[in-house]
Amino acid sequence: MGFRFRAAAAVVSAGAVITLSTPVASATYAPAAPTSSASKTTSSAERSNTKAPAAQRSATIDGITFAKLPQGLGAVSTFESTTDDDTAVVSQVWESEDEEGWTVDLSISVYRSPGLTSPRAFHDWLVPWQERPVDEAQYRRTIVRRTTVWIGHDQAFWLADPGIGVSVRLDTKRRSIGDLHKVVHASVPN
Repeated sequence: MGFRFRAAAAVVSAGAVITLSTPVASATYAPAAPTSSASKTTSSAERSNTKAPAAQRSATIDGITFAKLPQGLGAVSTFESTTDDDTAVVSQVWESEDEEGWTVDLSISVYRSPGLTSPRAFHDWLVPWQERPVDEAQYRRTIVRRTTVWIGHDQAFWLADPGIGVSVRLDTKRRSIGDLHKVVHASVPN
């Protein structure tokens, strides 16, 4: 079992306001593009377990390109939110259904705030904001292409530019830590 995207309220329509378990002031949900005119927006509990097309090996989220996504990701959903301190968050979440329900395969978030002035400022804001258990929130600082990247057992994050932070979280119980490293190395600018 991997990590689960914890939404307190079911999302039932595009543009619906939802409340997330992490501290946010508001959020909207934008489902993946419908595959036919008969498609409807549904909650994640009703979504089919459609794999991302093999050709979808990259994604652009809020202007940041992620050039090398792992193969076999589940259905993708996009979430936009604003935190209590007015940080704008755009996330894409890929989920697969297993015997225990829906599990997040990969979650990528882009954070925009004038307060994200340095890699350390982003680290010091993101780690407490996520409210992860202490044993899960252990990160080491490393350098990828002259960029400071904080990496843990299932997550990596970095400051793409002043004011723009990026976080990538991967279910490392079902995928390798090497997959996380590939996403990071293909996404950090030269």
